[in-house]
Amino acid sequence: MNYRLSIVFLTCLICLVLAVVVNVIYGIDIVYTHLFYLPIILTGIWYPRYAILLAAALGLIHIACDYATIEAFKVVSLLRAIMFMIVAYVTGYLAKKRDFLFNELQTLNSAMLDMISQIDSNGIIEYVSPSVKIVLGYTPEQVMGKMFFDFIHPNEASAVKQKFQHAVETQSSFRMDYRYRCADGDYIWIESLANPIAGHQKGMNIYVFGSRDINSRKQAEENLKHLSIHDSLTGLHNRLLFEEELRRFSTGRFDPVGIVMCDLDGLKLVNDNLGHNVGDRQLMMAAYLLKEQFRASDIVARIGGDEFAVLLPNCSSEMINEICGRLKKAVMNSYISDTKIPLMMSVGYVSGKCKDSSINELLKEADMNMYKEKVTNRQAFRDLFDKIISSK
Repeated sequence: MNYRLSIVFLTCLICLVLAVVVNVIYGIDIVYTHLFYLPIILTGIWYPRYAILLAAALGLIHIACDYATIEAFKVVSLLRAIMFMIVAYVTGYLAKKRDFLFNELQTLNSAMLDMISQIDSNGIIEYVSPSVKIVLGYTPEQVMGKMFFDFIHPNEASAVKQKFQHAVETQSSFRMDYRYRCADGDYIWIESLANPIAGHQKGMNIYVFGSRDINSRKQAEENLKHLSIHDSLTGLHNRLLFEEELRRFSTGRFDPVGIVMCDLDGLKLVNDNLGHNVGDRQLMMAAYLLKEQFRASDIVARIGGDEFAVLLPNCSSEMINEICGRLKKAVMNSYISDTKIPLMMSVGYVSGKCKDSSINELLKEADMNMYKEKVTNRQAFRDLFDKIISSK
């Protein structure tokens, strides 16, 4: 027997005993006029279907007790019995309406893809909607009662905690993006909008969070960011990022700075005679060789159709000579296998300090050194290319 049924049963029993003792023995009408409403209202709230039946039964008991007391039928007893039934009907109707609205809200809450959560000012999760299972893989019971910040990625936990504490102190709303740990241990990006509401305890405030999975959006943003600073064909940095890095290197923080300028010889000749697909393969091979020969800290970029550039922080003249020597050897032994067309690249480089000369002057010097080599390489590549084509 559940506690609600027990309460109704005990209340009815007490009222019946009091009715016999107070009304029948002592002739005081208070039980009928007041106490009988208590079990009727409780039944109407908890068991709306049986409220009218209980009211009718108590009404009959009321009439019977009155008749036993004065041995006559009283109209007022009938009116009270009718009043019992009216109260039972109204209470039952309101309870059914409440249950209907609650079920509708629960259905809507369960169907939502966004999570709704309630978090107190200490960061304890008091409530979370069933959609947490869809978004994060947890059941609500696995999350409620836990510290909100414990689920946040360590890289964002401190910033989120500071923002939350500031909002609690100022009673303000806030929005934030952060990575949240899923039930499988992976992290996904979540966007939350939090609003304060009055707390349950004095001096305690709670926040209602509306949160949604923005992992796909974040990935799309990262992809767009990557595309904005990378060359789509070779995967190297593009001219935009190279120029941004030039400005950063110009401060002198990375002195001595090495600059390498490269130009892929004969690319137009290859494109015109063998097609752009072969030319693209040459570009990708050149990009691969550049990435292989330079350090992870170096900025390797494709800055034009057949032009590449490299920025080397903290690079002495000896170091850049050695690196470019290795690059030239690697290029010398490279060719497109099915065409036998060799890779030929003109390379110019320089190392210097930005505090002694501007970064643009160093760039110009490296470019001039590259063009000196290109004068020789251009004709050499043409002669070699014509020889390979004519031999086929």
